[in-house]
Amino acid sequence: MPVGSGSPRGPLVPALLLASLLLLATPSPAPPGRSPAAPRAEILGAAAPSIASPLAGPAPAPAPLVDAAPSPWTNLTATVGSPVPSAREGSASAYDANDEFLLLFGGLGSRGAYLGDTWTWSADRWVNVTAGLSGAPSPRAGAAIAYDAADREVVLFGGFDAGGPLGDTWSFAGGSWTELNPPTSPPPLANASMAFDPATESIILFGGIGSTGTPSNSTWEFSAGNWHNLTSSLTGAPPPVSDGSLAPEGASGGLVLFGGQGSVGLSNQTWLLSASQWINESGSGPTPRRSAAFAYDAVDGFDVLFGGVGAAHALADTWSFSQNGWSRVAASPAPSARLGGAFAYVASTAPSEPVALLFGGAAGSGRGAPLYADTWSFKVPLSGNLTASPSELDLGQTTLVNVSAAGGYAPYSVTWPTLPTDCVGITTPGSFLCEPEVPGSAVFVAEVTDAANDSVVLPEASVHVAADPTVFDAALPAAGEAPLEVDFRVTVDGGTPPFSYDWSFGDGSHSTLGNTSHTYAALGAFRVNLTITDAVGQLAEAAPLTVESAGPLVANASASAYGGVAPLTVAFNGTARGGLSPYSYNWSFGVPGGYSEDPNAVYTFARAGTYTVSLLVSDSLGGENESNLSLTVLPSLEATFNATFPDGAGCAGGIPYAELALSASPSGGVAPYNETWTIGARFLYGPDPTLNVTGGTGLTVRLVVLDAAGDLQNVSEGVTTPAASCTVPAPPSGPSESTLLWIVLGILAATVAVEGIVIGARRRSRDEEEAPEEEAPEEPPATGPST
Repeated sequence: MPVGSGSPRGPLVPALLLASLLLLATPSPAPPGRSPAAPRAEILGAAAPSIASPLAGPAPAPAPLVDAAPSPWTNLTATVGSPVPSAREGSASAYDANDEFLLLFGGLGSRGAYLGDTWTWSADRWVNVTAGLSGAPSPRAGAAIAYDAADREVVLFGGFDAGGPLGDTWSFAGGSWTELNPPTSPPPLANASMAFDPATESIILFGGIGSTGTPSNSTWEFSAGNWHNLTSSLTGAPPPVSDGSLAPEGASGGLVLFGGQGSVGLSNQTWLLSASQWINESGSGPTPRRSAAFAYDAVDGFDVLFGGVGAAHALADTWSFSQNGWSRVAASPAPSARLGGAFAYVASTAPSEPVALLFGGAAGSGRGAPLYADTWSFKVPLSGNLTASPSELDLGQTTLVNVSAAGGYAPYSVTWPTLPTDCVGITTPGSFLCEPEVPGSAVFVAEVTDAANDSVVLPEASVHVAADPTVFDAALPAAGEAPLEVDFRVTVDGGTPPFSYDWSFGDGSHSTLGNTSHTYAALGAFRVNLTITDAVGQLAEAAPLTVESAGPLVANASASAYGGVAPLTVAFNGTARGGLSPYSYNWSFGVPGGYSEDPNAVYTFARAGTYTVSLLVSDSLGGENESNLSLTVLPSLEATFNATFPDGAGCAGGIPYAELALSASPSGGVAPYNETWTIGARFLYGPDPTLNVTGGTGLTVRLVVLDAAGDLQNVSEGVTTPAASCTVPAPPSGPSESTLLWIVLGILAATVAVEGIVIGARRRSRDEEEAPEEEAPEEPPATGPST
């Protein structure tokens, strides 16, 4: 058969068509325990029975409420704009860290319709990308989904459609869905729990409900494109459940599983998967439930669980889980009670900071329960606390002022709208000593600002200062290069002379003189304290001084990469030691106009070449030091090739053919290169492959080059194969009558086969014109003309 021909199927077409019509006319059976009239209950599980459940422990003790005022929940629905996904429950969502957007797929819509649309969330907007996809999973709900950080792709498995549980595996990367065909795979499952385990750098799938209608407690691992059944290799196992909640657990580095629907009721058990074993961590926590929204909030450092459905109705409570166990989060406003909402942590940047995002869900598990299409974000808001202790002191004594901050987005900065004039406040959360020098009341008011530029003014703290002997000291100079000689001066106001003095210079040295001097030979920052005692034994302390004895200033420059392919974006890091902070930084990137004063600068080198990058650091003493480094930028990857027919055309069995010789010429990028050729449904590999093709036809040759840095380039070109005049050898003369009869029958059979070939070729040609190009399965290169 010539290259590119399909299998003959002329006489089989009517039979296959009839069989297809019969299959379409046969209604699909519902899976066990499922009713086609109630798809929501089918996918998300029936309500828990009222009998006692072995999956639920004793009534949980009340968990402490986490103070969360204002609420960590924000309703974004009014600000999102159009379009937005339609109302639904049981959809699958995961944050695609490689493409930097949240991915939302499918679910169960109104009137029990299974959905197969694909949406992304980024820059505070929903985008429907369904129309731009060449392929996607079939419509479904209850699918398991997780981002595979090792392979940088989102993986989706199973779910339900009208025919029952599904068992297919899909990946989403680079804006496209691809169906995977792993050698092994879990059985068809819906409402399974799935999450990426950072400890093992693999995706873990647990539980779900299969075609038998009973929950599973199998544990599967997906890594390197294949599924592995871990059930027998793990120590311990949670009870069989579907609709459980699974997410990474930040403290242990493993996974945490909560709740779900068992065969005899709802669960409120908590399990940790760590170091190849399931550990039961059940205790006080949420009530038994299933289909709760659950995600790891990386910026706040704990897992967040919301809602779900309990024994009687949908829930609207919010919980956090950390190494300290479960805590109830008091939050108002908050999303309405629901189950089956899509919930995932979104680590995107501008214009919004990272949040956990909740979309949709159902108001209940009963048939006809309202569906939601609202969008909520979860983030613990910025808060803080200000204290000053002791709050009663004599003049000359110090109080310890402390500022703490939580929530929001670290790092935090602190400013002081109100601060005693003789105190210097910290600029980041922490503690400092203040010695008020005016009798009366000293008031402290701090304002904390986070990285998102949100700020909160903390309630004031005040101390009462009683009149007493006061002492003032000074250090001249207060900073310099070692060895550093410093003169100390003291003035006492009030009290009864004579005075005795006790200087502590912070390096183990002391003095009992009034005005004195001290030389610092070592490097460092030294805290200097002075205490005086008057004639009647009254003590007074001077405000602590800090003396900085510095070494020579040393600058250090480093880069995230010292070579690569243009355009090359490099993150630079500048540090300094010695001298006296604060430091100033000045980068020169070896390109006209290429400068920066940011210690952590980023610059993109647009052209190939070798660049000398310089960092000049200056300190507050006027010292300077320079650090240099070199970068080599290579040209970008290019791909070209030649396609020739060195031997012209020939014949084999009456069919023309020609040997196609290919030669790749990649350049740029990072060698070595990996060449892959696509010719029709054929794949070839290497820089110079050959292939026998049918003569007198047009072909499209495509070359994809992958370099050692992971960059891809492809190029394609149409070629026409040379033709040859081929004749079929004449049959022997003088056949007998029986021979003639067999010849006639052979001609008739050949005619039917040729008809099938022509019909198949036309159909394939039409399909190729209408369908988008996609990769065909790999075949070994042909060694002669195809027949």
